[in-house]
Amino acid sequence: MLCVEQNFTRQSKFTYGIVMEEITTSDESSHISSNGQRVLPSGGISADGPPTTLSGTGVDRMAFLQANITRDNTKFVNGAVVGDRNVFQVRKSFVNLWVVWGNTALLL
Repeated sequence: MLCVEQNFTRQSKFTYGIVMEEITTSDESSHISSNGQRVLPSGGISADGPPTTLSGTGVDRMAFLQANITRDNTKFVNGAVVGDRNVFQVRKSFVNLWVVWGNTALLL
């Protein structure tokens, strides 16, 4: 996770960050499982169930971008908070959009 914060005034700020993660599904033997399993009437196991990840491979890579702008004009007057506080937030997620450049994974 990477997060950056910029303070405009003592109470107002802008933050943005990115989170990248890899999700892997596995069976009881710790092997990557791209499909769900079911027990057959004969006692055998069939791996023809629904996909366990969005990509269908058993491994998904995701990234989340988030930005917040907080404008805070609040102050204390006689022990009460007076003023307005505005928060604007934007989130965007990407699934399986990775590119490897050298040793660095980049999101397009």
